[in-house]
Amino acid sequence: IEDYSGKEEFPLWSEDYQKYTRYLDKGCILFIEGGFKDGYRGYEFKIHKIHLLETVKKTMTQKLVIDALAQDVNDDFVNFISNNYNEYPGDTRLIFNVHDHIATHQVAMNTEARGITMNDELAFYLNKHWEYEVKVVMEQ
Repeated sequence: IEDYSGKEEFPLWSEDYQKYTRYLDKGCILFIEGGFKDGYRGYEFKIHKIHLLETVKKTMTQKLVIDALAQDVNDDFVNFISNNYNEYPGDTRLIFNVHDHIATHQVAMNTEARGITMNDELAFYLNKHWEYEVKVVMEQ
């Protein structure tokens, strides 16, 4: 496996090789989960799961928490979130924490019945609007 910082080899033995062989095509962009364990040549990295990177955002985002000041919750924000929520239904919980520092109040709202699917439009919008603090909680 290689990226712009270098390359590394990870051995896949028997059942791991069969399990992950579909990801071993040149050019696949991967998200690899794993950990270090004591091996016969010292510590080695053991792969626990491999995902195609393009699916990680959609399948592993458990919660999306948006913190905003009350004055930043405007029509543009409400309309975008509402439209995006309706267009991309899914399982990711959407949580809003709206703060009013002058009156020192905070209101927390979250989706219960259904969630949203994390999507590029939402990611680009939130990245462009630095006034919203965003926390993404990934599945463990």
